[in-house]
Amino acid sequence: MARAVSPRRTRVVGVEPELAADAAQSLREGRMVTWEPERTDRTMADGVRVCLSELTFAHLSSLLDEIVTVTEDEIAHAVGALAHGSRLVAEPSGALAAAALLSGRIDTVPGRPEATVAVVSGGNVDPALFTRLVGTG
Repeated sequence: MARAVSPRRTRVVGVEPELAADAAQSLREGRMVTWEPERTDRTMADGVRVCLSELTFAHLSSLLDEIVTVTEDEIAHAVGALAHGSRLVAEPSGALAAAALLSGRIDTVPGRPEATVAVVSGGNVDPALFTRLVGTG
């Protein structure tokens, strides 16, 4: 949607956990790469522990300017920071974009940080995990 409103000036950046980075690897190699569940199950971001489909790969290939990965510590920090700083309950998968921004893996718009948008979604987080993560923000 951002690209439809401002196609030339909008950069779209995808974010994945390092422990489930099949899309990043696929885009880097220019072909679909499948990560087995025992590999992706290591990330706390359970909403992205899925295999990349051909359709999703095609969309990502044509729409993303870049894809970055974040560590589990960066995800945990983002969930805590969102809870403490913005009073938002975000599950780890929904905090990936915030994790990338807070860790510096994505730059804000030079001279206009307010022009940078990180989509935060999903409050379906295990209460015990959330309690542990809120202590890291």
